[in-house]
Amino acid sequence: MKFYFRFLFVLVFISAVCFSVNAQPKPNKFDIEGSNGKWFVDQENRVTHAKMGELLGRKSLMVKKGSHILKSDVEFSEGTIEFDVAPLDEAQFIALIFRRGTFRNYENIYLRAGQSGNYQALQYAPAINGSSTWQLYPEFTKAIDIPRNKWTHVKVEVQNGGLKIYINKAEKPTLEVARMRGTREKGTVGFWSRVFDRKSEAWSAAFSNVSIKTKPSSKPSAKRKSPPTGTIENWQVANPLEKKEGAVTSLPSLSGWKSVTAEESGLVNLNRAFKPVRGRWTAFAKTNIKTDKAKMALLKFGYSDDVTIFLNGKPIFSGINGWESRYPQYMGFVKLGNDSVYLDLKKGDNELIFAVTNQRFGWGFVAQMEEIK
Repeated sequence: MKFYFRFLFVLVFISAVCFSVNAQPKPNKFDIEGSNGKWFVDQENRVTHAKMGELLGRKSLMVKKGSHILKSDVEFSEGTIEFDVAPLDEAQFIALIFRRGTFRNYENIYLRAGQSGNYQALQYAPAINGSSTWQLYPEFTKAIDIPRNKWTHVKVEVQNGGLKIYINKAEKPTLEVARMRGTREKGTVGFWSRVFDRKSEAWSAAFSNVSIKTKPSSKPSAKRKSPPTGTIENWQVANPLEKKEGAVTSLPSLSGWKSVTAEESGLVNLNRAFKPVRGRWTAFAKTNIKTDKAKMALLKFGYSDDVTIFLNGKPIFSGINGWESRYPQYMGFVKLGNDSVYLDLKKGDNELIFAVTNQRFGWGFVAQMEEIK
């Protein structure tokens, strides 16, 4: 009898789980008119942000207003994505997205018609917890020509955890990323494009000859390489705190400490460490520097957007490095070379803390130390 009731309990439990799983709402899918169900959006109010039309002699998918226009019945992890794109008169930002799970996390490749011929014309900048991260990865940019009202061919090969981008059927990759930085292993494929806000209703770009070839995922061979000598790699980060305005001048009570490790460039990507936050928030990262005697050291660093640096509880540097914070069109890239400070280290343990405030776009920092002999 005991066995019977135990069996019955297990059966009821499994049935309840199955019902719960089956009862989960399916992702929203609103088809783009005229696409025969091949393209969709996942928010009904965005369904008019794409249409099928004729451009330059081709049937094309036309998009605007930055909405994600997604390919139906495709789940992509690795393989090849090819397409032709024609930026229209007002086009500024054009993007291929893949491995998309939500509007906040996906792989992202920018084609910037407004920067044609400039180093920013082609960018790899994955969306991580709602941030495009372009300020964090200046190494993934390339100058290309992307003329308006003409077709440009793009081919993206995704394999072994990395990607290669070919423009106009070039034999060699125009941009190569050995290890992608996104958070997802698979998801949908799509496009988005927009113009500057003052002309937001203008159609931005057209896409044609879209080809998506998937293949079974391989075990990623692209591993994190060691950062440059002197990079401070290992940090502890605390739960971020809201900071409405001004610089951080003192250390608050902090909690929720967890370990993070710098990427191969030395970048500590704070977007990866925390869930999406709205507004102006400050993350605190600490590390220990142990010395056998009192000495001076030079700390080189980059950050986005604001930072205050504390050594043994005292502030020693405060600065701003956000987009357009220093002059018009200033990019605010996170890289070494712009800021440094001397560290007066005592014998034994020294606590170094970065208080990094996010205003817009990427959230992170890089730090490298060299002793002064």
